[in-house]
This record gives sequence, structure tokens and C-alpha cells, in this order.
Amino acid sequence: MTALSLKKDSIALFVARLISGLSGLFTVALLSRFLDVKDYGLYRQWIVVTTFLAGVLTLGFPAAITYFLPRAKSKDEEISLMTNITVSISTVGIVLLLATPLIGFSVSGLFDNDTLFRYEYLLTISVALSLFIHIFPNLFVVRKNRKAIVLFSIVPNIAWLVLLIILVFVKASLEVYVFALLIRPLFDLLIGLLNSGKIFSFSKISWKQVTTIMKFSLPMGLSAIVGSIMLYTDKFVVGSMLTTEEFAVFVNGAYEIPFIGLITASLFTVITPRLSKAFSEERFEDIRTDWIRAGRTLIPIMISITSVMVFFARPIIITLYSDKYLAAVPVFMIYQSMGVIRIYLYSSVFVASGKTNLYFLFSLFSAVLNLSLDILLVGLIGYIGASLATVISAFVLNFSYLLQAKRITSSKKI
Repeated sequence: MTALSLKKDSIALFVARLISGLSGLFTVALLSRFLDVKDYGLYRQWIVVTTFLAGVLTLGFPAAITYFLPRAKSKDEEISLMTNITVSISTVGIVLLLATPLIGFSVSGLFDNDTLFRYEYLLTISVALSLFIHIFPNLFVVRKNRKAIVLFSIVPNIAWLVLLIILVFVKASLEVYVFALLIRPLFDLLIGLLNSGKIFSFSKISWKQVTTIMKFSLPMGLSAIVGSIMLYTDKFVVGSMLTTEEFAVFVNGAYEIPFIGLITASLFTVITPRLSKAFSEERFEDIRTDWIRAGRTLIPIMISITSVMVFFARPIIITLYSDKYLAAVPVFMIYQSMGVIRIYLYSSVFVASGKTNLYFLFSLFSAVLNLSLDILLVGLIGYIGASLATVISAFVLNFSYLLQAKRITSSKKI
């Protein structure tokens, strides 16, 4: 992959993810104005639960695509890999649907909220669809299909925004909004299938290959579970310890502006298949060169954006959510400070080198630290404590990743 091709792929992926992020931003900005604080809090609880479950149950299957497909020797081998990745995801989806009653009972008890979570099968179907949807961006990146990357984001999000505006105009009930959330994953799945080519063949199903994929994906999946727990622990703790109104304020402040994390994620999603191939060929100098070049590109961008977000937190909150949520400003400022550690996406080097077990152990340590700090600090100083707990844990985790990534990329032989 040439530097120019790498740049074009990164930009295409960034634009696609930015569109999705801006769609989400527009959604919360619109609903925070047209729903009262309690209904908005209930809506965000639904989003938190579905996003959390999708992040957890996706396991490491998207990472498996960026690890295995660049190493495939032929188109036939690539189809075989995608077939068995799909079989693996389907297995997880079936287990999810069978566990629906337990999931519905658990989340309704956690938030003490029966209003939304009585639609338990709608929740799990939405999550099951998301499991398949998560594989398409990585597949398009590996296949260098820039058109599909952009279409995959534009079409479903336009459909969702049009529907959302109609619902606001007709003053739909909160339950209608929840049912409408199923529209976007259906469009995502349709666009993904139309642009992915042949990715499944019954004749290619191999339980031996499924086992190989599972062995790689499981540590990444456990890391994803731990990472999702870390990402949502503060929200679950605040949701269970404080009121729905306080949760609504907190979750607005604990919101990452889309383009911040997307810059890093887009670049490193494109780089990961390249790193994986370099590791398999033991080209460690190329690995170090790509890694250092990415950091030098992102350092001035991320520090500048983070500074702007922190210093202009108040007008940003008012613009996004109106002055109803001014209490979210301190939380927002604390969360945006994490932008300075978004320079590297350390999972890429662990995935590319096949060291997913090590990645999981670091993530587990950070999650335990985060949960402990959340419970302690929320009890002492409310939702401000939750934001501090998340930031402290994130800095500790990234420092640990940095030390290990330095060791891996400095190796003569992995």
C-alpha cells in the first residue's frame, strides 16, 4: 500500500465515520431540545444498553478480518475466512436471542426502568443486527473499497435523520422513537451486503477454521468486553446510584465529539492490515516507520482539537443541548481532556502482532481500577466523580499500552 493510497483510505474512512458521528450528534442535539429531561434520559439509557451489548458481543470478529484477510493467499481462502467469521457471529447472535428474557430483566433492574426495557426482543434483535454490521467497515478497508465505505455511512444515516425529523414534527411518543431505532441497522445491513461481494458459502463452513478464528477473537472479545465495561461503567454507576435527570445531564457531558476519536480510529484501522502483513513477514523497521509517522501526523491535530474542546466547553454544550444542560459543562471538560491520549490506537499493534492475550490483561486491570474509582468517587462527589474515574483509568491504561507497544515494535522477532 503506497503512502498516497494509505492517505486516501484513511480520509475515506474518516469521512464515513464522521458522517455517522455527526448523525448521532444531530440526534442528541435535536432530542435534547424536544424531549423533556426524564424522557431524554430514558432514551439515552436505551442507547447506552444497546451500544454496550453490541460492543461486547461483537467480540474480536472485526479485528479477525484485519488480521486474517491480509494473509489470505487467494480469493477462495478469503471467502472461506469470511464464511467462518459469519458462522461465528451467527452463533453469538443465536445465544443472544435465547438470553433475551434474562437481558431484559437485568437491564430493567439496573436502571429501575420498565418503560423501555419491556421491549426486550426489540432490544436484542437490534443488537444482533449490529453484530453483523460491525464487520463491514473492516472488510471494506481490507478490500480497499472506498466507495462502499462512504455509502455504508451516508445512506443509512440520511434515512435515519429524515425519519427522526418526521417523528419530531408529528410529536411521536418515546416508544415510537425506540421502534424507529431499528431502521438504521436494517439499512446498514442492506448496504453492507450489497457492497461486500461474495462473503459466504455453505461449502466453506469449517468448524476447524471457526475454532481458529474463535481462538484469535476471544481474547480481543474479552478485551472488548472489558473496554466496553470501562467505557460504560460510569454511565451504569451513575444510572443506578443517581436520578434519571442526573443521568441525562451526565451522559450529555460524557459525550465525545465525533471527529476527535474518529481521526485516530480511521488512520489506524487502515494501518492495521498493513502492520499485520509486516509482522507476518518480520519487517520490523517498516512497522516502526509506519507507527512513528502516524504519531507525528496526529500529535499536533489531537492536542489542538482537545484544547479547543476544553476552553470552549460552555458554548459547545449550549449549542448542542441548550442551556437546560449547563450543569454538564464540567463533565464535558474533564472528558475532552482524554483527547491528548487519542494519538495512538494501541489495539492495532496488539492485533497485528497477534498478542491479543496481552491486550486483554491490560484492559482487565484498567476496568477493575475504573469500577473501583467510579463507585468510590460517585458516592463522594456525584457524577463529577464518575468523569474523573474514567479519565484517570484511561491515562493509566494508555501508559501501560505505550510501554508494551514500544517493546513489541522494537523486537527483532515476535
